[in-house]
Amino acid sequence: MSEQPFKPIFERSFKEVQELLEPIIQKVEQELLDKGLYISYRDQNCTTPDLFMHRYKDGRKEMVSVNVKTGEITLVRGF
Repeated sequence: MSEQPFKPIFERSFKEVQELLEPIIQKVEQELLDKGLYISYRDQNCTTPDLFMHRYKDGRKEMVSVNVKTGEITLVRGF
């Protein structure tokens, strides 16, 4: 089985980059959860720029609002 030649990331399609990074992202997310931290992301529920979702190891999710001027995080609702 021959190895594929090196292809710079900027010459890859979006799908190729996504396939390359997905296992790395999953590993880092799991390491964060194992350390008791949370994963922060945006989804369809985040209807304004200040809203983010936090997901914890136990599956709990929270929607939070982040004040960009102060960095203060306010719980909007839990799921």
